[in-house]
Amino acid sequence: MRIANPDKPVTSKVLAILAAAGDAGILAGDIAHLSRRNVKVNNILRTLAGSGRARKADREERSPHYRNTPVYRWWITAAGLRYLASGLRPDQVLAAEAGRASRAADRRRHAKLIAAARAEHGKGEPDHVREQVITELREQGCSWIAIGTVYGISRERARQIYHGLGVSPCLCDICVPPDPEIMALLEGLMQGQASSHARRYSHPGRRGPRRRPA
Repeated sequence: MRIANPDKPVTSKVLAILAAAGDAGILAGDIAHLSRRNVKVNNILRTLAGSGRARKADREERSPHYRNTPVYRWWITAAGLRYLASGLRPDQVLAAEAGRASRAADRRRHAKLIAAARAEHGKGEPDHVREQVITELREQGCSWIAIGTVYGISRERARQIYHGLGVSPCLCDICVPPDPEIMALLEGLMQGQASSHARRYSHPGRRGPRRRPA
Protein backbone atom coordinates (compact mmCIF):
# COMPACT_ATOMS: atom_id res chain seq x y z
CA MET A 1 0.00 0.00 0.00
CA ARG A 2 1.34 3.39 -1.02
CA ILE A 3 0.55 6.34 1.28
CA ALA A 4 1.04 9.96 0.29
CA ASN A 5 3.95 11.60 2.00
CA PRO A 6 2.70 14.42 4.31
CA ASP A 7 4.58 17.69 4.37
CA LYS A 8 4.72 17.83 8.17
CA PRO A 9 3.69 15.24 10.75
CA VAL A 10 0.72 17.07 12.27
CA THR A 11 -2.15 15.37 14.07
CA SER A 12 -4.61 15.42 11.16
CA LYS A 13 -2.06 13.96 8.72
CA VAL A 14 -1.01 11.21 11.10
CA LEU A 15 -4.69 10.32 11.56
CA ALA A 16 -5.14 10.31 7.78
CA ILE A 17 -2.27 7.82 7.48
CA LEU A 18 -3.83 5.61 10.16
CA ALA A 19 -7.22 5.80 8.41
CA ALA A 20 -5.66 4.87 5.08
CA ALA A 21 -3.99 1.85 6.70
CA GLY A 22 -7.41 0.45 7.59
CA ASP A 23 -7.79 -2.72 9.66
CA ALA A 24 -4.20 -3.80 8.98
CA GLY A 25 -2.80 -0.84 10.88
CA ILE A 26 0.62 0.64 10.33
CA LEU A 27 3.88 0.60 12.23
CA ALA A 28 5.03 3.78 13.91
CA GLY A 29 8.36 3.45 12.11
CA ASP A 30 6.61 3.48 8.74
CA ILE A 31 4.79 6.72 9.62
CA ALA A 32 8.02 8.29 10.80
CA HIS A 33 9.81 7.12 7.64
CA LEU A 34 7.22 8.88 5.48
CA SER A 35 7.70 12.25 7.16
CA ARG A 36 11.32 11.89 8.31
CA ARG A 37 10.26 13.03 11.77
CA ASN A 38 10.62 10.13 14.19
CA VAL A 39 10.40 11.99 17.50
CA LYS A 40 7.55 14.23 16.33
CA VAL A 41 5.51 11.26 15.13
CA ASN A 42 5.99 9.44 18.42
CA ASN A 43 4.77 12.49 20.35
CA ILE A 44 1.69 12.80 18.16
CA LEU A 45 0.87 9.11 18.52
CA ARG A 46 1.16 9.29 22.30
CA THR A 47 -1.16 12.30 22.31
CA LEU A 48 -3.69 10.50 20.10
CA ALA A 49 -3.59 7.45 22.34
CA GLY A 50 -4.19 9.59 25.41
CA SER A 51 -7.25 11.22 23.82
CA GLY A 52 -8.67 7.92 22.57
CA ARG A 53 -8.28 8.66 18.85
CA ALA A 54 -5.70 5.96 18.19
CA ARG A 55 -4.68 2.67 19.75
CA LYS A 56 -1.56 0.56 19.56
CA ALA A 57 -0.87 -3.18 19.64
CA ASP A 58 0.07 -4.97 22.83
CA ARG A 59 3.36 -6.29 21.46
CA GLU A 60 6.15 -4.61 19.56
CA GLU A 61 7.28 -5.53 16.07
CA ARG A 62 10.50 -5.01 14.14
CA SER A 63 10.39 -2.07 11.77
CA PRO A 64 12.23 -2.38 8.46
CA HIS A 65 13.36 1.20 8.99
CA TYR A 66 15.63 2.69 11.63
CA ARG A 67 17.80 -0.46 11.92
CA ASN A 68 14.91 -2.79 12.83
CA THR A 69 14.01 -0.85 15.94
CA PRO A 70 11.11 -2.41 17.92
CA VAL A 71 7.96 -0.33 17.32
CA TYR A 72 4.23 -0.68 17.87
CA ARG A 73 1.52 -1.10 15.27
CA TRP A 74 -1.17 1.59 15.40
CA TRP A 75 -4.85 1.84 14.39
CA ILE A 76 -7.29 4.70 14.24
CA THR A 77 -10.36 4.56 16.49
CA ALA A 78 -13.94 5.71 15.92
CA ALA A 79 -13.21 8.90 17.84
CA GLY A 80 -10.24 9.51 15.55
CA LEU A 81 -12.41 9.06 12.46
CA ARG A 82 -14.94 11.59 13.80
CA TYR A 83 -12.15 14.04 14.57
CA LEU A 84 -10.69 13.58 11.11
CA ALA A 85 -14.08 14.11 9.46
CA SER A 86 -14.95 17.30 11.34
CA GLY A 87 -11.50 18.88 11.35
CA LEU A 88 -12.15 20.18 14.85
CA ARG A 89 -13.45 18.61 18.00
CA PRO A 90 -17.05 19.50 18.86
CA ASP A 91 -15.95 21.11 22.10
CA GLN A 92 -13.47 23.26 20.17
CA VAL A 93 -16.18 24.39 17.75
CA LEU A 94 -18.54 25.26 20.61
CA ALA A 95 -15.78 27.07 22.51
CA ALA A 96 -14.84 29.14 19.45
CA GLU A 97 -18.47 30.11 18.79
CA ALA A 98 -19.01 30.98 22.45
CA GLY A 99 -15.86 33.10 22.46
CA ARG A 100 -16.94 35.06 19.39
CA ALA A 101 -20.40 35.65 20.82
CA SER A 102 -18.98 36.77 24.16
CA ARG A 103 -16.58 39.22 22.54
CA ALA A 104 -19.35 40.69 20.39
CA ALA A 105 -21.59 41.12 23.45
CA ASP A 106 -18.75 42.84 25.31
CA ARG A 107 -18.21 45.27 22.43
CA ARG A 108 -21.91 46.18 22.37
CA ARG A 109 -22.00 46.64 26.14
CA HIS A 110 -18.89 48.83 26.10
CA ALA A 111 -20.33 50.98 23.32
CA LYS A 112 -23.50 51.60 25.38
CA LEU A 113 -21.46 52.52 28.46
CA ILE A 114 -19.32 55.00 26.52
CA ALA A 115 -22.38 56.57 24.86
CA ALA A 116 -24.09 57.01 28.22
CA ALA A 117 -20.95 58.49 29.77
CA ARG A 118 -20.52 60.97 26.91
CA ALA A 119 -24.14 62.07 27.31
CA GLU A 120 -23.86 62.66 31.08
CA HIS A 121 -20.24 63.76 31.53
CA GLY A 122 -17.67 65.89 29.78
CA LYS A 123 -15.22 68.73 30.16
CA GLY A 124 -15.58 71.12 33.08
CA GLU A 125 -16.47 68.49 35.66
CA PRO A 126 -14.69 68.38 39.04
CA ASP A 127 -11.59 66.23 39.10
CA HIS A 128 -13.04 63.69 41.55
CA VAL A 129 -16.03 63.07 39.28
CA ARG A 130 -13.76 62.56 36.28
CA GLU A 131 -11.56 60.12 38.19
CA GLN A 132 -14.61 58.18 39.36
CA VAL A 133 -16.08 57.91 35.85
CA ILE A 134 -12.76 56.79 34.33
CA THR A 135 -12.31 54.17 37.06
CA GLU A 136 -15.82 52.78 36.58
CA LEU A 137 -15.49 52.58 32.80
CA ARG A 138 -12.11 50.87 33.01
CA GLU A 139 -13.36 48.32 35.54
CA GLN A 140 -16.20 47.54 33.12
CA GLY A 141 -13.59 46.64 30.49
CA CYS A 142 -13.73 49.72 28.25
CA SER A 143 -10.59 50.57 26.31
CA TRP A 144 -8.44 53.59 27.06
CA ILE A 145 -9.21 55.10 23.66
CA ALA A 146 -12.96 54.92 24.24
CA ILE A 147 -12.61 56.34 27.76
CA GLY A 148 -10.56 59.25 26.45
CA THR A 149 -13.35 60.26 24.07
CA VAL A 150 -15.63 61.01 27.03
CA TYR A 151 -13.43 63.92 28.17
CA GLY A 152 -11.57 64.67 24.95
CA ILE A 153 -8.23 63.41 26.27
CA SER A 154 -5.73 60.91 24.94
CA ARG A 155 -5.71 57.29 25.98
CA GLU A 156 -2.39 57.81 27.75
CA ARG A 157 -3.83 60.66 29.83
CA ALA A 158 -6.85 58.50 30.71
CA ARG A 159 -4.49 55.76 31.87
CA GLN A 160 -2.50 58.25 33.96
CA ILE A 161 -5.64 59.55 35.66
CA TYR A 162 -6.73 55.98 36.41
CA HIS A 163 -3.40 55.26 38.11
CA GLY A 164 -3.25 58.66 39.81
CA LEU A 165 -0.23 59.93 37.86
CA GLY A 166 0.09 63.70 37.50
CA VAL A 167 -3.26 64.32 39.18
CA SER A 168 -3.66 67.23 41.60
CA PRO A 169 -6.06 67.05 44.56
CA CYS A 170 -9.56 68.18 43.71
CA LEU A 171 -10.33 71.62 45.19
CA CYS A 172 -14.08 71.70 44.59
CA ASP A 173 -16.53 72.54 47.39
CA ILE A 174 -17.37 68.85 47.86
CA CYS A 175 -13.79 67.66 48.31
CA VAL A 176 -12.66 70.76 50.25
CA PRO A 177 -15.66 72.20 52.13
CA PRO A 178 -15.27 75.92 53.00
CA ASP A 179 -14.33 76.86 56.55
CA PRO A 180 -17.28 78.53 58.32
CA GLU A 181 -15.05 81.06 60.06
CA ILE A 182 -13.36 82.11 56.83
CA MET A 183 -16.71 82.33 55.05
CA ALA A 184 -18.13 84.50 57.87
CA LEU A 185 -15.08 86.77 57.72
CA LEU A 186 -15.37 87.13 53.95
CA GLU A 187 -19.06 87.83 54.22
CA GLY A 188 -18.39 90.51 56.85
CA LEU A 189 -15.73 92.14 54.70
CA MET A 190 -18.01 92.16 51.68
CA GLN A 191 -20.86 93.68 53.69
CA GLY A 192 -18.50 96.30 55.15
CA GLN A 193 -17.22 97.24 51.71
CA ALA A 194 -20.75 97.47 50.36
CA SER A 195 -21.94 99.68 53.22
CA SER A 196 -18.86 101.94 52.94
CA HIS A 197 -19.43 102.25 49.22
CA ALA A 198 -23.08 103.14 49.78
CA ARG A 199 -22.29 105.77 52.41
CA ARG A 200 -19.65 107.37 50.25
CA TYR A 201 -21.84 107.88 47.21
CA SER A 202 -25.08 108.58 49.07
CA HIS A 203 -23.74 111.71 50.90
CA PRO A 204 -24.27 114.82 48.75
CA GLY A 205 -20.95 116.35 49.71
CA ARG A 206 -18.87 113.23 49.17
CA ARG A 207 -19.25 112.14 45.63
CA GLY A 208 -15.56 111.74 45.03
CA PRO A 209 -13.31 113.73 42.78
CA ARG A 210 -14.68 114.69 39.44
CA ARG A 211 -12.92 113.49 36.35
CA ARG A 212 -11.81 116.23 34.03
CA PRO A 213 -12.71 115.72 30.41
CA ALA A 214 -9.77 114.86 28.23
